[in-house]
Amino acid sequence: MRILQLISSAGFFGAENVVIELASSLAASGDSVTIGVFSNRHARGAGSCELAVQARARELRTEVFECGGRVDLRTVAAIRRYCTENGVEVIHSHGYKSNIYSYLANRALKIRIVTTCHNWINTSSKMSLYTRLDKFFIKRFDCVAAVSEDVKLQLLEAGVKPERLKVIGNGINIERFKVSAKTSEKIRESFGIPPATTVVGTVGRLSPEKGYGFFLEAAKEILAEKKDCYFIFVGDGGERTGLEELSKSLGIAGRVIFAGKRSNIPEMLSAMDLFVLSSLTEGQPMALLEAMAAGVPAVSTSVGD
Repeated sequence: MRILQLISSAGFFGAENVVIELASSLAASGDSVTIGVFSNRHARGAGSCELAVQARARELRTEVFECGGRVDLRTVAAIRRYCTENGVEVIHSHGYKSNIYSYLANRALKIRIVTTCHNWINTSSKMSLYTRLDKFFIKRFDCVAAVSEDVKLQLLEAGVKPERLKVIGNGINIERFKVSAKTSEKIRESFGIPPATTVVGTVGRLSPEKGYGFFLEAAKEILAEKKDCYFIFVGDGGERTGLEELSKSLGIAGRVIFAGKRSNIPEMLSAMDLFVLSSLTEGQPMALLEAMAAGVPAVSTSVGD
């Protein structure tokens, strides 16, 4: 089967990870898969093609679709042309923007369109508007995959027909997370973490829905009783400056490490004694699955799956 996996990306996060793993598995099963990524010039290109770089590193076929606005009809035409010239049989989209473009491109193609709903994040009026648009278009897809039972309930409430809806949990390649003890020691040393200390960490985009302020407040309480602890954030995002300031105001900045965006997630996880997911909303978090695959005990808020 010839499949176009389509996503509008702002970096390499959970949904992008899902696309990579899915495309890799489909290709290994004999399907012809292309990962289509929007190059969002109107969004200053902030990480929009990072997924393409990661995909090519995994020897996965990629196609970058130039996009100059919220609704760029030239991009719709480019997707339609690519599907026609390459005999695409299924467009599998991820996220509100790719859903809209998939639907518009398919009005002339009349092929199968499916989508995976990872989660709706309504942290602003703009995101709430995008969610409403997504709910309008998603009902018109041939098949909708929900990553969790909670997301399934949201989709049913949005009007998706039960017969078009499937729950398909996220998956990862656990072989990637087998890391030696020496690697763990090297990672700790690189951040100046003394031996025989406890490292509590998290991995994810530094954004409001991740609840990292609560993580820092909990860190302060822990340090009041257990001095030999370090707390590490792996990832980057718009909340970083605010979180750094919060760690200073809480008086724990010396024990908090902001490691920034990293490509060596298995190695970073190996350096942790405990993984924390403090999110306020999730679908089925890839970061939590990865921590489990790495054998790191995890504490999580009760959200999503």
